Amino acid sequence: SELPLPTQILVAFSAAVTDDFWPMACALAALGYGLIRYVRTQKGRLRADSLLLRVPIIGGLIETAITLRAMQMMGLFCHVGMPILEGLGLIARTTRNAKIRGKLEDLADSVACGATLSSAMEEVECFDPAVRQMIQTGEVTGSLEASCATVTVQLRKDLSYLTRNLSTFIEPLMTLGLAVIVLFVALATFLPMWDMASAMK
Repeated sequence: SELPLPTQILVAFSAAVTDDFWPMACALAALGYGLIRYVRTQKGRLRADSLLLRVPIIGGLIETAITLRAMQMMGLFCHVGMPILEGLGLIARTTRNAKIRGKLEDLADSVACGATLSSAMEEVECFDPAVRQMIQTGEVTGSLEASCATVTVQLRKDLSYLTRNLSTFIEPLMTLGLAVIVLFVALATFLPMWDMASAMK
């Protein structure tokens, strides 16, 4: 009789790995090389960084870390008297994530055209609304440096919380993945035995 589907898949996979190992290895290596070359292009880097920001927990962790760094730098620039526009350009150039770097460049362009920092942030949807609100408060009260310091303290707490949650998010996924693999192998192994035992009755 025909083997159960899980067994057929396991046998086919085993045969492919045994008989076609080197062609498969070369194909995977070529695919990996092609992906690396693509990600190194401007379009590929932008797409990869955009997808990375959409990953649950990890995306929020990256965005929070970049926002924290930007607020720290902005507070430092206010303290030393560096012009906001020059500071925004420096923050954008030193941001590695292409998606957020593009928003920071748009933010700098908007400020260069005469917009306030908070209104430019809202226009380009840069940073969290709570951060934009604090920056607006700092602009109105003339205490932008203090607002940046307040945001920095809160973002440190948020980053610590997200870091702790990262392990609690990954561990169940790893356990679930391992359980699925073990279950699949068990079904592929024992289903033919059960079918054979049923046929012998």
